[in-house]
Amino acid sequence: MKLISKSLLALTILTVGTALIHHGQASTILNSSELSKESKASLIESEATEILMHLVESEIIMSIPTPLAHQSIEELATQIFDSNATTKFELPVHNSMGYSLVETNVRTEPNNNSTILWTTSIGTTFLIKEEVDEWLLVEFENGSTGYVYKLYVLVNLPDIVPSIIYNAVNGESSIFLGAGKEIPNVTGLAFYEGLHYNARLEKDEYVLPVLYPMAEKIYAAQQLALEQGDTLVIYEGYRPYDLQNLVYQELTNLAHNDSEVSAALSVSPWHLGWFIASGVSTHQTGLAIDVSLAQINDYQVGQVGEYLYFDITDYTEYEMPTALHDLSAQAVSLAWPVSWKTSMSWADVTIANSMTEGAVKLRDYCTSGGLEPLASEWWHFNDVENYFNLGTVYATGSIKPTSCISLAP
Repeated sequence: MKLISKSLLALTILTVGTALIHHGQASTILNSSELSKESKASLIESEATEILMHLVESEIIMSIPTPLAHQSIEELATQIFDSNATTKFELPVHNSMGYSLVETNVRTEPNNNSTILWTTSIGTTFLIKEEVDEWLLVEFENGSTGYVYKLYVLVNLPDIVPSIIYNAVNGESSIFLGAGKEIPNVTGLAFYEGLHYNARLEKDEYVLPVLYPMAEKIYAAQQLALEQGDTLVIYEGYRPYDLQNLVYQELTNLAHNDSEVSAALSVSPWHLGWFIASGVSTHQTGLAIDVSLAQINDYQVGQVGEYLYFDITDYTEYEMPTALHDLSAQAVSLAWPVSWKTSMSWADVTIANSMTEGAVKLRDYCTSGGLEPLASEWWHFNDVENYFNLGTVYATGSIKPTSCISLAP
C-alpha cells in the first residue's frame, strides 16, 4: 500500500528534496527572516514544481502529482471515485477473502446446471477471484477453484472498502451494556481474534465479514459520507451464533436480577426482544451492521496497485443518542416499533426524540445507500432486500476467522 499525502510538497519531497537542498533554495527560503510561514511554503512548493517540470521534460518521471492540498475533501472524493470507476468497490474483489455462510456447492461453471465438485463446510475460507453474474469464482487454500453462489458468501469488507473505520470490539473487548450496566460474562471480553495482518493493505486490520451483496450497499453509504467529509465507523457485521445467544441469555438474566435494567428495557411499547434477538438474527446471515458516524479530521490517500482510497488517520465520532451496544429504550431510532421485515415501514414513522444530528446523518447515508434502520437501535442497519433474496438458511454456525489470507489484487 502506498500513501499519498495531502500536500504537494509532502508528495514531492522524496523526489525533489535532495535537489532543493543541493542547490540551496530550501535553506535560503527557510532561513529568511522577511518571509511568513505561508510565503516560505509557497516558494518551496514553487521550487519543487519547477524541478518536477524538469524531471517530466527529461522523462525521469511521467507526470506532476496532483496538488491534493488545493482540493476540498469533496473534490478529492470525486477524483478517487473516478479513479476506481472500473471496480465495483474501492478496491477490486480479486484476491479478497471470503467465507461460506452455509454449506455451499462448488461448481465447475457459474450456473446451477454445471457439475458439483464438492460442498464446502460452514466458514470455509477462500480467495474471491472474480464475480460472474450471480456467482463468484473462488480459490481454496489447496489451490483448487470453482464457482459458488454469491448469496452464500461472506466477504471481508476491509478488503474492498478500506476507507471505512473498522472497530470490531467483540474481537478485543466487548462494549455490550444493559441500560448502562455491564452484562456478566459479556462486557469487556473477547469472543474471537480481533486484528490480523492484512497483506493486501499491508497493515493490521480487523476482519469484518458481511454478506457479499450487502457490501455494495455499505459502499454506497460510505461514498455518500465521504462526499460530505464523514466516514462510517463499523463495530460489527457478522456475529457468531454462540455470541448472539450468550448476549441474549446474559441480558435476560441481568434484567431478571436488576429492576433498573428491566425497567429500562421495558418502556412501553418496547421490550427486551427488541434489543437482542433470541436465535438467528440478521447478524448471523451477514445482513446487518452496527455502525456509527465520524467527521474526518485528517487523512492520507492510500493506494493499492492503481486504485486510490481515503486512508483516514484522524476522526471524531458524532454525538449519538447512547453509547453503541448499550441496550435500552434510550437507544431507539423510531418513535414506535415497526417490523424490520416490512421493507420501508420505517419511512412512515417519526424518528425518536432522542435522535441526534449525527444519528440522523448516519441514517440518511445508510438508507440512501439501500440499507434500512432497526426501530430499536440507532446503530443497526439491515439489508432487507437481500434477506428475502437469501431465503431461509440455517445460519447457526459460529464463524471465527483465525487469520487473514487476503492478497493484493
